[in-house]
Amino acid sequence: MKLFYVKKSDSCWIVSVLGIKIKIKKAKEIGILPITVYLFDDISVEKITCTSMLPKNMKVCVDPRLTQDEAKSNVLKIHKSFRARGVRVEYTYGCTNSLCVLEDSTTGSGIEALIIMMSGDKNELKIDKGTAMNGTKIFLGNGSKCFIGKNCIFSYEITIRTTDGHVILSKDNGQILNEQKVPCVIGDHCWIGMRTIINKNVNIADNTIVGSGSVVTRQFDEQYTVIAGNPAGVIKTGVTFDENTIYTYKKGTCKC
Repeated sequence: MKLFYVKKSDSCWIVSVLGIKIKIKKAKEIGILPITVYLFDDISVEKITCTSMLPKNMKVCVDPRLTQDEAKSNVLKIHKSFRARGVRVEYTYGCTNSLCVLEDSTTGSGIEALIIMMSGDKNELKIDKGTAMNGTKIFLGNGSKCFIGKNCIFSYEITIRTTDGHVILSKDNGQILNEQKVPCVIGDHCWIGMRTIINKNVNIADNTIVGSGSVVTRQFDEQYTVIAGNPAGVIKTGVTFDENTIYTYKKGTCKC
């Protein structure tokens, strides 16, 4: 029997002294953030450089073809009270000088399974305070912009695309026909139904309900409406909604 030996594994070292084995766990490897990241609140702004300082269950991914300077030109600002269960922010090939702002999410139901993908130069995304999401995918590219308001409710499997995956050209003169012309804006206190698709150049006014499975392709400026369909249109006016279920609302036990 060896008096002393050390055995190495992926997660720990095993040290044996006089037949007594001691397991020593390896320290967690500290990753360096490839982009520029700030944590902020109403009082202060703090730059962070390590992946361990990101909010729990949040991941930042960068295409390896981006140079270090290109990657660092992208800025991610995260409120210190931003809480989520599974968020991935991806910077794909060619993504530079883009801004993503994630505000305080503790006042709503939280954010779960959010995927943000950016490509191209000078994109901008802001998700404002108190907005709840569950399985939302947001795609930005080619300098497009998307602003999501306060206290919105996003149901399951919602997709927002502020750019098309491929260019569409005029057959006659080669002019690009499908660039984003205006930012995609979703106002305050909107309820977006399950499996809705929101395309570029869309405006959804404050206090709007979007029916499940809708494809939103244009601007809606009137508040307190229900829009639905493919393509979406106004189907009802003069309505609003409450976050509570019908049961809790009637019982007066709502989350107010």
